[in-house]
Amino acid sequence: MGPPSLLHLTTQIVATNIEKYPAGLWGVLSESQWDAILRARVAQKTQQLQRPPTTTTAAATEAAAINSSQKITLLPALFAKHLSLIEQHPHNTHLANSRTADDLLWKSILNYKFRESGMNRPTSLCVPCSCVERTLRECADTLMELICRVEDDRAVVGYAAFVAERTREEQANNSMLLLKDDSESDSDNDEHHHHHQQQQQLQQMEENETANSDINNDELLHRHQYQ
Repeated sequence: MGPPSLLHLTTQIVATNIEKYPAGLWGVLSESQWDAILRARVAQKTQQLQRPPTTTTAAATEAAAINSSQKITLLPALFAKHLSLIEQHPHNTHLANSRTADDLLWKSILNYKFRESGMNRPTSLCVPCSCVERTLRECADTLMELICRVEDDRAVVGYAAFVAERTREEQANNSMLLLKDDSESDSDNDEHHHHHQQQQQLQQMEENETANSDINNDELLHRHQYQ
């Protein structure tokens, strides 16, 4: 077997130091290169777990077996916070759909956080992914239908309130117009009555003047007769 290639050595070095690189730099890789680095990372962690203990005593071997079965085997090759930073970066959208990351990393991450025999493991992890996706889509459709129904009800209620408000405004305007008409008619009646009184006063004054002139004429006639 010949010496390892430069590509193999580079892949091993990058896989060992995934956490040390900025998340935005991973966008220069293709999906196949990213998958090769993830496989190398998982292989490195697996070799570390399978490394024989330094001591050969029976107690040390038994302790290592217990730790391996309970804790070390559940440690993921890459923790979720590092993998999420890489996949959620806007430069790495093509890496976020890696099937290799789902199979080799995310499954071990979930098993590490929610043990298969643990009490806090969600029931959704016990059914196929397609069933979970279908259930989530149905829940989302139902939620959107309820939101649209509430918005429609609010629109109907809002229109009814608008109509009631406009009706009240029209009634108030009509009442004000009626009051204005009544006040104008009252003022017209008062003006007509005042004018009629003035006419009567003028007529009375004319009659008085006529009567006075008649009295004066009678006096003049009477004086002429005695002269």
